[in-house]
Amino acid sequence: MNPLEQNPSPGQAPGLSSEAQTFPHLQPHSFADWTDSDPPEREWLVKGLIPMGTVTFISGDGGLGKTLLGQQLVMAAAFGRTWCGRVVQQTPSVAMFCEDTVDEIRRRAVPILQSLGAARDDPQLAAAHFLCPVGKNNSLMYSTWRGEHHTGYHTTEVYRELRAFACMRKARLLLIDSLHDVFTGNENFRPEARAFVQALARIAVTINGAVVVLAHPSMAGLDRGSGTSGSTAWNNAVRSRLYLTRPEHAGRGNDLRLLTTVKANYGRVGERIVLTQRDGVFAVAGSDPMNRREPPSSMRQKYNRPQ
Repeated sequence: MNPLEQNPSPGQAPGLSSEAQTFPHLQPHSFADWTDSDPPEREWLVKGLIPMGTVTFISGDGGLGKTLLGQQLVMAAAFGRTWCGRVVQQTPSVAMFCEDTVDEIRRRAVPILQSLGAARDDPQLAAAHFLCPVGKNNSLMYSTWRGEHHTGYHTTEVYRELRAFACMRKARLLLIDSLHDVFTGNENFRPEARAFVQALARIAVTINGAVVVLAHPSMAGLDRGSGTSGSTAWNNAVRSRLYLTRPEHAGRGNDLRLLTTVKANYGRVGERIVLTQRDGVFAVAGSDPMNRREPPSSMRQKYNRPQ
C-alpha cells in the first residue's frame, strides 16, 4: 500500500503535536512561529552561481569543455580558490566522471593544480575524491511498469552507494558527469525527469551541499539557444542552471567560452562570464558588456518563472 494512502496513527508518534501526528507527511509550520530565531542566510558554493542544498545543471554542447570546467570546480573547492572568477567555498567533494579514465583525470589535474598555485603533495587535495566508472551501468534511477500502468520510480544501488560515499567523505559538493550516463529514462517524459531531479535533490539535502550535474542539451535546446535537455521539466525542477557556449562571433577553433546563468531562482538571470581556455584550464577572459543589460524578456519569462 502507498504510505500516503495509509490512515494516520497518532499513537505511534508520542511527543509530537496533534497536527504533526495527524499529518505526519505534511509537517506543517506556522509563519507566527519564530522560536528558532531568524532563518540562516542562504549559503552558496559559488556565490550567485551554485547554491548549497539543491541541484545545479551546467549544460553545453559536446567538446566545449564542461568536464574540464567541472573538474576545476571540484579542485578549487579543495583549496577554497576561485572558479570562473568567483570564490568557491572550501569543502570536501566527490566527482563521478562516467566518460573519462583515471589517467585522463590525473593528466587534466596537472595544469589545474598549476593554475591554483598548488603542489601535487598538498594535503588539502585529500578533500577531493573522484570516481571513473567508465563503461559501467551508472544509472541512478529506474521505473517499473505493470503492463501500461506505471508502478513507481526506484533508486539503484549505484545511487545509494554514491550517496553513502559522499556522506562518508563529508562532501558538500557532488559533481556528476554527465546526465545521459546516469539517467536512462525518457528525457522527454516530464514526470520521470522531475522524479530524477528530486532524487538528486535528496542527496543535496542529505549532504547539506550542492549537487552539480553536467548535461548535453537536446537538439531543440541547441537550436533555441536555451541549452535544455528534452522536456522543460529539467529546467523547471532545478533551482540553478548554467549554460556553456561558444560566442557567436567565435569560430569553432576559438578558445573563448560564455558561461551564462539561464536560470537562477536565488540570483541573477542573464549574467555572462567570458572564459578562455589556455594552458589546459579555463580562466576568466574579462567582463562581458551584456552583464550591464537586462536579460532578454523571453529568457526572464521562460527560465525564471515562479515555480
